[in-house]
Amino acid sequence: MYILQSGFVGIRPCSPDDLQAILALQRKCPQAAQWDESDYSQLIAEPGGMLLVAAEEGASERAKHSGGNGLLAHGRLVGFCALRRVLDEAELRNLAVIPEHRRKGIGKVLLEQSHRHLRAAGVVRVFLEVRPSNTAARALYFGLGYRMHSVRKDYYREPVEDAEIMSLELSPGE
Repeated sequence: MYILQSGFVGIRPCSPDDLQAILALQRKCPQAAQWDESDYSQLIAEPGGMLLVAAEEGASERAKHSGGNGLLAHGRLVGFCALRRVLDEAELRNLAVIPEHRRKGIGKVLLEQSHRHLRAAGVVRVFLEVRPSNTAARALYFGLGYRMHSVRKDYYREPVEDAEIMSLELSPGE
């Protein structure tokens, strides 16, 4: 359980019951990759797939739904983070936080929890792609220690834009 500017937020693995809420959340975030339900279902079914959600609740709902492990069992989804692991590397595939909850630490907490899970699975490096114009995302990634790796020319469409490839070395034991 995390206390953020937006209230109480729990980070937990996605369940199949969350998929419709994830799709609705994604539609509110045009900068996020717009995946189909089957894309998310496939990701959570893969051995190297990881989909974490951030759920927000008030104190009374937190007490009612908390299972004693610090993770929320229910609550309104306010963000998610999708990653895929292959051997000792992982790629951040999608990250979104609903607009009214941005800049409150939810994206940071999602990524930090993702890093903990990946580190426990033996991952040593995480990659991601970001638009140079997405200054908020870039600031988040740089703040967490990601560094520029390379550039893919004209990678994005609508509008056409390069992709900055960033990476983070995960230190053991953090």
